[in-house]
Amino acid sequence: MKTSTDGLLSYASKLSGFCVCFLAIFLLTACSKAEQPKPEAEIQLNAVVPPQLSIDAVRFDTTGLTGVESAPNTKRWTSGRALEVSLRCIEVPPDIPCSLSNKEGIRDYFRRCAIQGGGGLVEADVIKIGQVPCAKTIVKVPQQPSGTAYVGSITIPLAQGSYIIRVQSVETGITGMRESAILHNLTASGKVTISEGGVLQNWECDPYDPKIKGDDLVLRNQSEDERYDKLFPTHPLTRVRVALKAILRTIKLDKSVLMAPPFLGP
Repeated sequence: MKTSTDGLLSYASKLSGFCVCFLAIFLLTACSKAEQPKPEAEIQLNAVVPPQLSIDAVRFDTTGLTGVESAPNTKRWTSGRALEVSLRCIEVPPDIPCSLSNKEGIRDYFRRCAIQGGGGLVEADVIKIGQVPCAKTIVKVPQQPSGTAYVGSITIPLAQGSYIIRVQSVETGITGMRESAILHNLTASGKVTISEGGVLQNWECDPYDPKIKGDDLVLRNQSEDERYDKLFPTHPLTRVRVALKAILRTIKLDKSVLMAPPFLGP
């Protein structure tokens, strides 16, 4: 199955738009010079106003990357055509439909996001940065006329907003070499077979739910297993995984993020 680059843009828009409405916080102030007791509701409102999110509250090593955008809520870097990295600060509550303690629900959510963008889920997991629960995902989006784009993300959801780090690499030039090499080895060993109708057996499947099938779905194939990355160091999936690991090794969260009200679900 192949889709256009519109799928990648749709997925990126979906993944980076964790919002359903704009959050407005109105601070009440006293008008009278005389000291009068404040209403209880006002005291509670002022007491729970969270600190404003800042794009500078999340930092990681960008050695080897060139900055190409620096806006109030977005930073973007590139290493030429091989890799693009971005950081976005979304100042509205996440629209993730469950808490991050629900790993199955998180995987289902990002699977649906990938499908809606014309792609498929390669991996999705819940991790912690410090003590802050986060989601780490990789999706694949077929390109036209050939090749695949891989998008890795680290989503840091908070009660009042999110930080999203995205790493993207697109297969160019001669495509499909990793898939062809691994498929050849697996068919030769009998681990992947071909049916009488010419359909590959045991080649593609959802990474977490083998019951999810369909000719119209983009599914992870066996060549995308992480154990093959060392054999294909310049493959876009390998580049994305390496970049995500480097970011997680060097990422620093400001105290405003560490102390912010956590995302507990809708």
